[in-house]
Amino acid sequence: MRSWLFVAVLAVRTLSGQPATAPLKTHPLPDLEARKAEVRATIERREFSKALAAVAELNKKIPDDPQVWMLLGEAHLGLGKIEEAEKAAQWMLDLQLGKADPEGYLLVAKIREALKDNAGAMQMVTKAFEATPVEKGAERAGMLRFAARLAAKQGQTAEAARYRAEALKAERR
Repeated sequence: MRSWLFVAVLAVRTLSGQPATAPLKTHPLPDLEARKAEVRATIERREFSKALAAVAELNKKIPDDPQVWMLLGEAHLGLGKIEEAEKAAQWMLDLQLGKADPEGYLLVAKIREALKDNAGAMQMVTKAFEATPVEKGAERAGMLRFAARLAAKQGQTAEAARYRAEALKAERR
């Protein structure tokens, strides 16, 4: 009995005019994953123009990849292109449909902070914090410090102090 995948490949090949015995083409994702890692490293080196050019090419090849949209948003944000960063972040969130990772939420938080929407930024920092495992104390501490900064900007000094204290506790875990 043939597997459903084999039957599906035969059907696609037959419908597209390819011989059934033609070798399968390998999927280019491993190469694309390496390119995403290169873009991430370029962003971390703060070479935002170079990163933007590279991630724009990736976005053409895999336009439905939330991580690519996140990288696109980070590159735009690094260049001060807030509106473009916001659009990319929204695409990322739309594609993930509630499955955004902490880094994605933090990107949206940074964009909202840049747009002076500190309350919206706080919502995204909270989502990032909730999506980050307790075992990642240093990451959670960074998020709490971000929340403290946002609270202070909103004149919530007691909340800011509470977040800073929680950040110290999170670092010790």
